Amino acid sequence: MALAFNRRPFPGAMGWRRYVGMACIGGPLGTMSGQLYFESLQQERWFKATLLRQNAAHANYSTLERLARDDQFLASLPWLARRYLSHKLQKEERLMIQYSRSIPPEPQPPTVTSVTSAEQNSPSSTDMSGCEYDGFGRRIYVNSPDKFGVEQLQQYIQYVENARARITAELNYVREDLARREPEYFKLSEYTPEKEALHITLRHLSSWVLTLQMERSMAENIIVDASKQLAQLEQQQTGSETSWTPPKTDLPGTCHSPAMTANSLQRHWTRHRHQLSILEDVEKEGILKDDSIVEPLVTYAQFKRRVKAMERLLKDYEDKVAEAELNNSKQF
Repeated sequence: MALAFNRRPFPGAMGWRRYVGMACIGGPLGTMSGQLYFESLQQERWFKATLLRQNAAHANYSTLERLARDDQFLASLPWLARRYLSHKLQKEERLMIQYSRSIPPEPQPPTVTSVTSAEQNSPSSTDMSGCEYDGFGRRIYVNSPDKFGVEQLQQYIQYVENARARITAELNYVREDLARREPEYFKLSEYTPEKEALHITLRHLSSWVLTLQMERSMAENIIVDASKQLAQLEQQQTGSETSWTPPKTDLPGTCHSPAMTANSLQRHWTRHRHQLSILEDVEKEGILKDDSIVEPLVTYAQFKRRVKAMERLLKDYEDKVAEAELNNSKQF
């Protein structure tokens, strides 16, 4: 309403219309601001409550597990009490699984996935884990390339290339099948049960096309990265002290700015830093310790180290963006 008494903004609105207009604008703005504020409070309270439930479940499970292993204590209980203890332990164990309360084991060196000839010929065999790569195509960085050797890396690259070929063939087939079904769907004017079934079919096939496309991209990324491992190992075996790196790509007339990566890191770090600030408040209340689980298989201490490492990487890429922008400005 304060704007209504100031005639400089919105000079066209005069009289009672000016007050009604300001009230209509100010009401929703105040409502939305209050809603966002209370939602942020609710999120923080929910996070703290979840941590409290997790810590309580962990304490209950540990106590019940110790009692269940005590043969002398079990022998002193009547039959009904032993049945109740067994039932309660199973219930708490399910909660433990839900909250992912188990500490991750020490990472073990990965091994190349054993692939039989039947699996190689199966069009549904798209497991590409092995040689430092997990089931999502990410390199886990536990062992150096010389752990596997040239021959093993070559076999693994060949296996992933065969998997890429199978995925590509399947992708092309499903795309063609999808293209044949689409005109039939749009010919049907009314939304009959037949059109509904065809609608579900098209959505499912479209989703499967995207999945196959992502799997092919994952295979291509593994092939490029595993070939890099192979080149590094071969250069290392020649006795060269210089590590192998891919040839640098020169973009004519400009210096590339990795702004997309920097923005992605910024969003990722901001989200995790907000979570860490909530955890730090919980820690001050004495609820949280370094060995407390705050994410599936992630302790509070690990989470803090993760945010710190993410911050260093973000700073590195922000410097790269600034350097690229400075170099580009000098060229023009």
